Amino acid sequence: MPGDEAVVITDAMDPRVGDFRSLNIPGYRKAVEAPGPFSSGFFIAEGWLTIERLLPSRYRTRAVLVASNRLDRLLETESWQRHHQRHGADLLVVDPDLLNEIVGFAMHRGIVASADRGVAPLPAQVVGRSRQLIIAEGINDAENLGALCRNAVALGADGLLLDPTTCDLFSRRAVRVSVGHALTLEAARAPIAETLGSLSTSGWFTVACTPAAGALTVAQARERLDTTGSGQPKVAIVVGAEGPGLTESTIEACSVAVRIPMARGIDSLNVATAAAIVCHSLFSEPPN
Repeated sequence: MPGDEAVVITDAMDPRVGDFRSLNIPGYRKAVEAPGPFSSGFFIAEGWLTIERLLPSRYRTRAVLVASNRLDRLLETESWQRHHQRHGADLLVVDPDLLNEIVGFAMHRGIVASADRGVAPLPAQVVGRSRQLIIAEGINDAENLGALCRNAVALGADGLLLDPTTCDLFSRRAVRVSVGHALTLEAARAPIAETLGSLSTSGWFTVACTPAAGALTVAQARERLDTTGSGQPKVAIVVGAEGPGLTESTIEACSVAVRIPMARGIDSLNVATAAAIVCHSLFSEPPN
């Protein structure tokens, strides 16, 4: 019968819920989820839409922890019915109050999963399979990174490169705010200078997002892109952290620097919002 594989948990200290304990303590979670000598590490996916995107993804689900009053909803979910058997994931069912005790806060969505990080693709593999890239430099806010992923996927990005100073794409907050799109966008860590040099040599149109007054407007960048004479060029949009923005060396290494015209007194936008505007203008329209 559906749900026969479920294991009922009655003790918050049961080792089978170890992946989900104290999600509200960042230092503890970083240590628990980190890669080790025999493991690539794991991450947490929280909420229904996120888990529906996790199950068919390339990441192997380790366990799903669900409140008892939400179990029927999970079993009726198409992605669970189609994909859970290939993962061999544990299905753990708990009382709603016990769920809150385990994770360390009120989990109103009533469901959370853990999944292996697996082996990350090489930067060259991501570039080779992409035509529209997002490159992130120094983004240190996980929620901004998650929102950036969500917007990028919606607007046609098919690859993401993160410099070594950008925060963890698989942090719980980044995955949650991305609504699981962080799991559908192929991503790799890559050094900025080397990457931009390689893209330039390969004919990519690289775009540095900056509020600098001397930068092209988004409309001017679109005109420049349309006159490249190379059919549909590959485009990489480079974004930095709010506050410091992109480094000067990164801006100089790009084909163009682009700004978004704004009202007087407003100097910048949230990085995910700014990236969405530039993606909408410079990327090809994504298929429906």
